[in-house]
Amino acid sequence: MTPETDRFRTLGNRVSWLLVPYVAVAQFATLGTPVVKLVYPAIGITWLTYEAVVLLVLAAVSAPWLVRRRRELGRFAGFAMLAFTALVAYAAASAIVRPDPHVQINEEHWDVATPFLVAPLVTAWVAMLAGVGLVLAADRGRRLRVLTVAAATALVSAFAAWPLHAAATRSIRFSTGQGGAAVVHVVLLLIAALGVACLLRVSGRRDRGLGLALVSAALVGIVATQSRGALITLGVWAVLLLLGRVTGAGPRRWWPFVVGAGALAVVGPLIPGASRVLSLADPQRLSNLEVSLKLWAADPATIVLGTGPGGVWPWHFFESMTVHPKHYETAAGSVLGTAHSTPLAALVELGVVGAILLAAVLGAVALLALGARTPSARWVVAAALLASLVAFLFDTYLLRNFGIAVWWWAAVALVATWPTEENSCASAT
Repeated sequence: MTPETDRFRTLGNRVSWLLVPYVAVAQFATLGTPVVKLVYPAIGITWLTYEAVVLLVLAAVSAPWLVRRRRELGRFAGFAMLAFTALVAYAAASAIVRPDPHVQINEEHWDVATPFLVAPLVTAWVAMLAGVGLVLAADRGRRLRVLTVAAATALVSAFAAWPLHAAATRSIRFSTGQGGAAVVHVVLLLIAALGVACLLRVSGRRDRGLGLALVSAALVGIVATQSRGALITLGVWAVLLLLGRVTGAGPRRWWPFVVGAGALAVVGPLIPGASRVLSLADPQRLSNLEVSLKLWAADPATIVLGTGPGGVWPWHFFESMTVHPKHYETAAGSVLGTAHSTPLAALVELGVVGAILLAAVLGAVALLALGARTPSARWVVAAALLASLVAFLFDTYLLRNFGIAVWWWAAVALVATWPTEENSCASAT
């Protein structure tokens, strides 16, 4: 090993730890909390957010390792990144060449300027680069350790910030700066998976304690979101783990799941409003689906190319305003302020072309996860990735909720480059 290569590896291992302070700060970074808010518009530029700036910095800092080690990702993860890049490029081109969308709320009218349409697309892309780049910056044997420590840091910060978010939203539902109560369960599921993976890989008391703490706290957070989609996604993950065990690829120890089920049974009934998860009725989302599909099917060109980014849900423009409408009127009827479904957002606003590109991204990740059935610890995280695809049906990820996208892409990179040696999950050395 040359001195230059040794310096490159050492620097990369240090760069990878930037994920830890990022996720710590990000838990406080939304919903009007007084600490910091990454999604505030940058000073004087309403369409540019601090979140985009931070993710751009992280992507740029980790770029040398992403470029040099990109072949470690393999064909499926690499193809997913290329397909997502194509999706973002196609969407950005569509936003630039199409007329600006028009929005009417009550008696006020706005034309949504192109930067409001392109900025979130660029943020989505740099979130991918940051998530994958920070993982690849670490040596292969250190990657699980970095993500595990980042997961523990995120949970501690998130629970500390919970009272602030509850006061800001006037809701007891668990939410963090990386996502509201309806969407953050994907992060919590990935953290729970990292905890189980840690339990399966190590024997030291400290590492096992960390793994158990991650699983327990993440499950408490999932239940506390009071999200129906969260419980469905958690159930899918549990089924995948059980199927993996039956086929010989899954985890060989039952006690983490027994402990997790016990924690859910004890904590669940104690959370105010938890009964809402028993009802699957949601007429607003059903209306949102019906009206948006009418707008999409208005003419053949719209079916193929979509209404354009922000053509139905200009959410980035709304979030730059003082008033963020939960729903508003369109030519075909009332829709929600956001798509509440990743495939629906891609199909309606980007057309069949966008839907195919998104399917290529998610299909490649699914193939990666299905091919990661050994060792058992790797399958635990891969199964969480598969389960998260179900959550994509209920809310908008990757193209929105960028703090969650960083976690998701980091998990993709970890599964694709799984460390082979057994090592510590907790040590920072």
